[in-house]
Amino acid sequence: MGEHDLRRAVETLGVLALVAGLGPVGCSDDAGAEGPRGNGWIAPPTGAPTMPSTMDDSVLSGQPPAGDTASGPGMAGVPGSSGDLGHAGALAPAPIEEQPPPSDDHLTQYPPTPGSGCITDTSPTDKRTLRCDNYAYNLSVPDSCGPPDDPGAEPCGIIMDTHGATMDANDEERQTKLAELGRAAIGAPFNAPLNYIVIQPSGSKNASGNGSWLAKFRSILEEAAGDFKVDMRRIHVGGFSQGGYATARMVCLDHDLVASWAIMAGHKPESSDAGCDPLPQTPILITHGPGDPFSPYRDATELESTFQQLTGMLTPEILATDSDYAYKRYAGNGYLLQFLDHTYRTGYRGHCIVGYGSTYGCPSDFKSGEEILRFYIDNPKP
Repeated sequence: MGEHDLRRAVETLGVLALVAGLGPVGCSDDAGAEGPRGNGWIAPPTGAPTMPSTMDDSVLSGQPPAGDTASGPGMAGVPGSSGDLGHAGALAPAPIEEQPPPSDDHLTQYPPTPGSGCITDTSPTDKRTLRCDNYAYNLSVPDSCGPPDDPGAEPCGIIMDTHGATMDANDEERQTKLAELGRAAIGAPFNAPLNYIVIQPSGSKNASGNGSWLAKFRSILEEAAGDFKVDMRRIHVGGFSQGGYATARMVCLDHDLVASWAIMAGHKPESSDAGCDPLPQTPILITHGPGDPFSPYRDATELESTFQQLTGMLTPEILATDSDYAYKRYAGNGYLLQFLDHTYRTGYRGHCIVGYGSTYGCPSDFKSGEEILRFYIDNPKP
C-alpha cells in the first residue's frame, strides 16, 4: 500500500481526525461570549506531547523526516537576507504600498439574501456568534462594511480563519488576531484598499477534510458575499492544523471563489483530489517546521518541491531569515508559494501558530496573522 492509500485508509478510520481534528466546541448565542470548549480530542499538554504521530522519530526529535529535501530554517547553501525585517514586526522587506480602492466591476456577484441563512444582522460588530446547520461561527464586521443596498457602505473583503484540534473560534482569534486586524486593514501599517469581514468557524468532531463541512464553509462564504458589499477578488481562506487540512482541500475545490490561501501546520493539496490535477494557479502561504510531531513536515517540503518545478525556481527568493526561520518565495508561470519555514516550539513542540506564546502559539518577534493579512492584501484575484 502506497503512502497516499495508507493516508486515505487512516482518514477512514478516523485516526487523522484525532491528530488534527476539530473537537466539539460550545459557543454562546450571545455576541462576545466565549462558551465552553467541550470534550476535545487532545488535552492541552503539561509536558512532552503525547498525541500519536504518523511520522518517524526524526521528526519527533526536531529533525526533518527521512526523504525531506529541506533542512529547516538556516538552510545551508540557500542564499538569504541579512535578517532585517524591513519594517517593525513584519517579515516582508518593505511596507506594502497603498493600493487604490476596488472598482465597481468587482463588487458582489451573489444575490443578497439577508435573513435567509446564517447571517441575519449585517451591522458592524467586533464579534457576533452565528448558529446554523449544526455549526457556529464568529463573525467580525468592520464599521466600513454593510449590505449592497447601503449607499454608505464601502466594499470589503472576506477572510475565513479556521481553528485546529481542541480549539474554537475564540482560541483561533487569540493567536491570529485576524478579526481585529481585518477591521482596521485600511491605512498603516497594512495600507489595504479595504477592510475585511472575518468568519471564524467553530467546528464539530469530524474526519479531516470531510466534504459535508467543507460545503458548509463554501456556503457561508457565498452567503456573506451576497449579504455584504464585497470585492469578489478578495475572498481568502486559511487555517491551523485541522483548519489547515480543510484549507488544503478547499484549494482544490474552491479556487474559483477564493483568491489566496494560508495553511498553518496543515496538509498539502493532493493531486488525487478533485480540482487539483493539475494544481490550480492560486497563491498559497504555508507555515510549518521540522519539529512538528503531528502534521507531517514532509507535506510542506513536498509542496515546496512541487512549486520549484511549477515555477522553475530551484532556489527561492529569501524574504527574510535568521536562526529560527527562513521565509521563502517561489513565483513563476502563474504560480506563487510563500513558505515560512521555522523551528519555533511550544507545548505542542513545533505544532503551533507562530506569534504569541500559549498552548497553541509559538512566541516570536513577528506574528502569523499579520503576515497572512499582508499575503492576502498582496494576492487578490486578477
